Order: sequence, then structure tokens, then C-alpha cells
Amino acid sequence: MKWFLSIGCVLALLGGIGTCAASKSAIHEIQSAVCFLIAAVLLGAAAIREAVEDAHRTEHNTLREILSSSQEAHAATQNVARALKAVLQRSGKQTPKPPAGA
Repeated sequence: MKWFLSIGCVLALLGGIGTCAASKSAIHEIQSAVCFLIAAVLLGAAAIREAVEDAHRTEHNTLREILSSSQEAHAATQNVARALKAVLQRSGKQTPKPPAGA
């Protein structure tokens, strides 16, 4: 889609330049102005699409980092729980039972 918008922009710009260079009356100049406007709209659409895609990519990477750090924190918590349970078992104390809702 990005390439379609970019190529359309270039073609509209070239059409506007060609029409303006060969214009013989006011209608040709108006046609040239319309081509320039089409090129501007296509260029703006390509820029907006690229910005949205970059924002989506950045958000996706941030969510991956958050998920990864959450998984690492969970693994670390599990290791601490196992170590605490082992220490309590070695000392002869009873391990605490988890809450009923957990």
C-alpha cells in the first residue's frame, strides 16, 4: 500500500508538471492544479500510513518487552518460593499453606 501511494503521488506530480508545461488554456492549468492536489493528498496519506505503522510497531515491541520482563519476574518469584520452601523444610518448620483463593 505504501508503494501504491508513493507511485501514485509521483505519477500525479509528473502528470501535473506535464500538463502545466503543455497548457494552452485555463482548463489545462486547472487540470494541472488538480493533479498537484492529488499528489499532495497521496503524499499525505503515505506519510500518515507510515506514522501509524511506526506507532504500531513501537507499541508491539513495548508490549513484548513488558511481557518478557513479567515472565522473568514470575520465574524469579518461583525460584525464591522454592528456595524458601527448601529452607523451611530443612529447618523442620512447616511450610505455610497458600490462601484458599490462590
